[in-house]
Amino acid sequence: MSAINARRGALQSCHERGGIRCDIIAVVEGSCMAFASSADGEIYTDPADANGIDTGKPNGNGAIAVCRANGKAKCYWQMTICDHGPRQEAQTAPAQATTRPTLDQNSPDSRRPVNVGARVALVIGNSVYANVPRLTNPDNDARLMAETLRSLGFTLVGGGAQLDLNEDGFRRAVKNFGSQLQGADVGLFYYAGHGLQVRGENYLVPIDASPTKEADVDFQLVDANLVLRQMEGAGTKLNLVILDACRNNPFGGRGLRAARGGLAQMQSPEGTLISFATQPGSIAQDGTNGHSPYTEALVQTMRKPGLDIFRIFNDVGLAVASETAGAQQPWFSSSPIKGDFYFVGEPATSP
Repeated sequence: MSAINARRGALQSCHERGGIRCDIIAVVEGSCMAFASSADGEIYTDPADANGIDTGKPNGNGAIAVCRANGKAKCYWQMTICDHGPRQEAQTAPAQATTRPTLDQNSPDSRRPVNVGARVALVIGNSVYANVPRLTNPDNDARLMAETLRSLGFTLVGGGAQLDLNEDGFRRAVKNFGSQLQGADVGLFYYAGHGLQVRGENYLVPIDASPTKEADVDFQLVDANLVLRQMEGAGTKLNLVILDACRNNPFGGRGLRAARGGLAQMQSPEGTLISFATQPGSIAQDGTNGHSPYTEALVQTMRKPGLDIFRIFNDVGLAVASETAGAQQPWFSSSPIKGDFYFVGEPATSP
């Protein structure tokens, strides 16, 4: 009981110091207990475990229910602490991401979940271009993605979607992203707007770009590899790069004929998944209902509990292909990723 109370006290102290993400990773020998806490920092326990007695299956959902029964509108940080071999767990609420490492299946730890800490996302939407036709939906798509990621426990660089960035603002946002990734477990970059490929490299287009020759590209556009380097340098466990930018070359009539529409295939660094709105070299649709078909399908699928990232992006591909009658087929590449990542919860396991 003293160990449990000490950890409850640590969580309470974290809230009192203004912490917005207070998680516990701990082992309490011979005992299991479930916790939840509200937005104002109050701690609730599963009534079945109120006395710190191991009931076999402590359930953080019970603690969440107690929190809500006490009139709290926002109940967070569901977690269970125990020490029962493969059943040991310390995890956050179903509305947050978790990852399961790849371990030796003969090891007693092979099914032990590991808590995922900070999740950081940079979301950019560029619609209001100064020198080429404006795009209808990227700003809307970025807002929708930012709201979705915030609800899934991500911290957003700049506090929300970063809209209509010029070249200087774009590079500054990516730099801040790299800084905030330090110490995080999951990094996610989302971009909606114009994008193009030059000599097999992908470039994202700030709103003030106006290249007329290939030599202008390095100075006026943002190389997508810049984002990957920030992620690699941070040492995050998992990196997700989502590019809804596979549109036609907007500068083809202005002299930049070396650029091709659509985006090129990219190499994924270790622990990285890169998702494109359509296949390499193909053109994605902007959408007619306020959102691109890709982003709309993605946010709907991300909210479904128990789907790992590979299932999510596969289902998104099927949904978009169906919605566009096969005209657009999302595509992703991935390096080996240690563990299973879920935006919302983990699938139920047998007792």
